[in-house]
Amino acid sequence: MATILLAASLHPRDELIYDSHTAGFKSIIRLIRGVWETILSSHAPLRGGEVPDPPGFTADMGFIPLLFFMVLKCRVPGIRREALALLGGAPHREGLWDGVLAEGVGKKVVEIEESWDGGEGSGK
Repeated sequence: MATILLAASLHPRDELIYDSHTAGFKSIIRLIRGVWETILSSHAPLRGGEVPDPPGFTADMGFIPLLFFMVLKCRVPGIRREALALLGGAPHREGLWDGVLAEGVGKKVVEIEESWDGGEGSGK
């Protein structure tokens, strides 16, 4: 993500700069999915067979801001939808970031952008 942000900061007026970072976005999605699956699987069942919920809040910033950034900046529809799905599967808060709220805002942004360009995305 640092590489993507640095490249974008060198070309602040060029939103198309993110198109050249599709592989980076895919890699970030893959890593976040792996971390989230590990978190979920680490919650071993309790004595009664119940599985405890993951933490509802953490003061640390985790992956919610990264996923939200990808929804806003990546124009590849499949990657955007994967990021949205991960946000929806993160019903917790990371500092000020709320996964479900970020998913809702992201869905609206995608809906507006895809209706504006005919639903084609970038075609990648």
